This record gives sequence, C-alpha cells and structure tokens, in this order.
Amino acid sequence: MSNSLYIAGVAPQSGKSLIALGVMNLLARSIESTCFFRPVIRAADTRDNDIELIRTRCCAEQPYESAFAVTHEEARQMAADDRDNELLTRIYSRFKELQKQCEFVLCEGTDFTGIDSAFEFEFNAQIANHLGCPVLIVASHADHVRT
Repeated sequence: MSNSLYIAGVAPQSGKSLIALGVMNLLARSIESTCFFRPVIRAADTRDNDIELIRTRCCAEQPYESAFAVTHEEARQMAADDRDNELLTRIYSRFKELQKQCEFVLCEGTDFTGIDSAFEFEFNAQIANHLGCPVLIVASHADHVRT
C-alpha cells in the first residue's frame, strides 16, 4: 500500500478541496500520523485556505510552512525561465522532508485560476508522477450538464 495520495481536479472548482478533507478525515481515523501537502500555493503573504482547513481538522501539529513547496509566482517564474527541473526538484525535496515526519501524506493539486485546465492537469500529473503518488482525479458533473 502506498503512503501517499495525490488529489487533482480536472477543472476549477471541481470539489477537490472537499474530497481532500473527506479523505484526510478517513485517513486520520486509521493512521496515527498524517500530513497534508500542496506543491503550489497562491501566495506567501496570505495563508492557504485548504492547508489551514485541513491542518485545523486533521493534522494540527504539522507546521504550516511544511505543507507547501512554492508559491504560484515562484512556479510561474521558474517555468518562464525554463527551470522546470528545479521546480520539480524543490517540490520533491519538500515532499520527501514531510514524508519523513508522518506515516501518510495527502497531496492536493494546484489551483491555477486563469490557466488552461489541460495545462494544469498535465502539471499535476507530472508532479504526482515525480513524487511517486497514486492519483485521485476529481471532476464535477455540473461542468458538463447542458440545459
């Protein structure tokens, strides 16, 4: 059995955060030490809502700073400078540090609002593959309903 899981949405507002909270609650019932990780957060000057929500409910002893690797701006700049390997290495290093501290790490994928969903999904798949995590894909049926 794997000691990590990566949750990725296929579109903005797919319900990925709600699924992450539910999965983390289930994990916390059967695994003594669980941690939460987001490879990329929006900004460093404000706390990430998903990290704060899950930390307060399931892993309060985990320091906030250990729950993410880079900000959206840092990731964007590295990608623009053709430093993709450096970006993946930083994410991998932060993930591995966290993995040493707990039995299971739940990862929640990126939330790049305004970026093409296909690019975001591909980026999340690349990160999950690099981390060696199985992936849980979240899609919202409401995005595909025609009236």
